[in-house]
Amino acid sequence: MSTTPAAPTAPRAPTVSPARRPWSTARTALIVAGSVLALFGLASFAGGAVTVAASQQRDSDGFLTSGQGRFATDTYAISATSLHVDVTGPDVYGEGQLGDVRIQVRPVDSGSSLFVGVGPAKEVTAYLDAVNHVEVSDLEVGPFDVTYTPHAGGQPATGPATQTFWTATGAGAGPQTLTWPIASGDWAVVIMNTDSSAGIQADVAAGAKVPFLRTVAVIAFVAGGLLLGAGLALIVLPVLTRGPRGRRRPAATTPGPR
Repeated sequence: MSTTPAAPTAPRAPTVSPARRPWSTARTALIVAGSVLALFGLASFAGGAVTVAASQQRDSDGFLTSGQGRFATDTYAISATSLHVDVTGPDVYGEGQLGDVRIQVRPVDSGSSLFVGVGPAKEVTAYLDAVNHVEVSDLEVGPFDVTYTPHAGGQPATGPATQTFWTATGAGAGPQTLTWPIASGDWAVVIMNTDSSAGIQADVAAGAKVPFLRTVAVIAFVAGGLLLGAGLALIVLPVLTRGPRGRRRPAATTPGPR
């Protein structure tokens, strides 16, 4: 009995994985740019969230308010003369359109009669030039702390209520409230006793009404969504387009012996 030898089996060609396109400078640049845009988008979302949270803290009159702080001096006046407001942009954001500032003053001695006024810084400085008073040079709100710069002088020659340069005032016994529409310029706030006497102690709270707060939040969310979407697209696109470059041709093989 004879057997027929089996025919030799030809070797299989090696399997070659498709080559991947190498990373290029352009792809790296797209991913970096996308990451930056995504970060800006997230920051814009965070800003919108903060704005929404702030809008929920408004009181019944629509003011965002600070806590009360104690202001006290043995001199004739307390002033803050470094309030600079610069209103620029379209007419819709012009004078009288950026909201109001509210200053609430409560004397520590309920029987005291106080004056609080907002006026042009130049006029206020001239009025207090020869008056013994203190100027607020630094103010911290959390926790509250105030630093004064003293100015030597004497008693005011005339009472604060007789001056004509004030833009907004509040005066009288008990708590006083001053509301001032924001406008461009250099402004000063002054607290005095209505009879121009020395020695002032008062708890002061400030607030602001920002009519465009909700609009700012909407713009922040929309801008955040656009930036985040564009950033993610720039990050994902180079990854998806880095597909196979093509298959390599298998190397030639030498047939085995027959």
